[in-house]
Amino acid sequence: MIGKTFEVKKLVKEKRKILLLLKTPPPFGGGELRAKALKDYVSNMEDFIVLEFSSRRLNKSTQGKFEFWKIIDFVIKFFSFLWMLGNRRPALVFLHLPKSFVAFIRDSFFFWAIYFFKIPCVAEFAGMKLYFLDGNKIEQLYGRLVLSKIKCIRVLGKDVENNFKSFGIKNTIVSDNGVLIQKEIKYCANRKDGVVRLLFVGTHSPQKGFDNLLKAFKFLIEKEYLIELHTIGEWVSSEFEHKMKKLLELYKIKNRVVIHGCKYDKQKWEVFSESQMLVLPSLREGQPLVILEALGCGIPVVATRVGAIPETIENGKNGYLISPGAVDQLSESLESLILDAGLRLKMSKENLRLFQRRFTLEKYLLNQVNWLRSCII
Repeated sequence: MIGKTFEVKKLVKEKRKILLLLKTPPPFGGGELRAKALKDYVSNMEDFIVLEFSSRRLNKSTQGKFEFWKIIDFVIKFFSFLWMLGNRRPALVFLHLPKSFVAFIRDSFFFWAIYFFKIPCVAEFAGMKLYFLDGNKIEQLYGRLVLSKIKCIRVLGKDVENNFKSFGIKNTIVSDNGVLIQKEIKYCANRKDGVVRLLFVGTHSPQKGFDNLLKAFKFLIEKEYLIELHTIGEWVSSEFEHKMKKLLELYKIKNRVVIHGCKYDKQKWEVFSESQMLVLPSLREGQPLVILEALGCGIPVVATRVGAIPETIENGKNGYLISPGAVDQLSESLESLILDAGLRLKMSKENLRLFQRRFTLEKYLLNQVNWLRSCII
C-alpha cells in the first residue's frame, strides 16, 4: 500500500504541467489585474506553474518608451523563461499577446523558444485588434506567421474574432472576462445632496477619450446640471496631464472635477458606491474590466461602440453606446441619465442580473482553467 502511494505521488510530481507566463501589476491595467487573479487562483493546483513578470518601475507613462533598464530586464526574464522550459518541460505554455508591433516582436522571442522546444502554445488577446495586421507587408507576414502557429487564441468578442478571421487567423475562441466586486456595495440612484456623479476609470489618455469627456462635461455644466465628474487612474504622460488641467481652467469646470489618481480596494469601491453612472468614451477597447465592475455594482454605463463593448452593453437597456469621438452623442447620452433617476435605477437592476449571469470572477477563472486544460487533451 505504501509502495502504491509512493508511485502515485511520483507520477503526480513528474506530470508535465501548464506553464502560465503572466505579466502582473504594476502597472495596474486590466490585463495585469486579470493575470494576478489567475495566478492566485491556480496557486494550489498541481497541474499549473507560473512564471510571473512584473516591475515596480513600470507605469502607464513609461509603457512603450525605450529605456536601457528594460533591455536588461527583458534579458533576465527571457533566460529565466528558457531555464523553465528546459528544466520543467511543460505540456502547454500560455502567454499574452501585446497590441503594438514592437512589443509583439519582443514577445515573439518567447514564442519561438516555445516552438523550438516543441511545446504547444496558447495565448490571449485583450484588445480590439492587432493594428499591425493592417500595416506594411513585413508586419502582416510576420504577425500572421506567429499567430498561425499558436494552438488557440482567446479573444473577448465576436467582432474581435471576425477581425482575426479576416486575416486568415481562425484558431480563436471567444470568452468573457470577469471581476470580483466588494459585496457591501449598493447602487445609489439618488444622492442626498442631489448631485449626480459621473465616474471615469482608466488611463487618462486620448485613447480613452479623456479629452472628449471633458468637452462633453463642459456642455452639461453650461446647462446648469448639478453634476460632478470623478476620475480614477494614471495619466498617460505629464504632457497630457498638463494639457488637460489647462482645459479644466479654460472650461471653468475645475471645481466640478475630482481627479483621484490611482485607487485600489476599499478606496476605489468607495468612489464607485457614490457614482450614478460610468462613462468610458474610448477610441479602442477589448472588454474593459471597469465596465464589468460597473455592471457588478449596478452602475449604468455610457461607452463607445468598439471591441467587445457592444456585446456587453445593450443600447438603451443597461447603458448607452456612442460612436468613438462623438462628443455630441456622449453629452446627449449622459444627459438622458442625468435627467432620469428612474431610468438609472432600471438600468442598474439589469446590470446586476447581467453580471451574475456572465461576468463574475469565479466564472472567468473556471472558464480559463477549463480552456487551458482542454488544450492539452
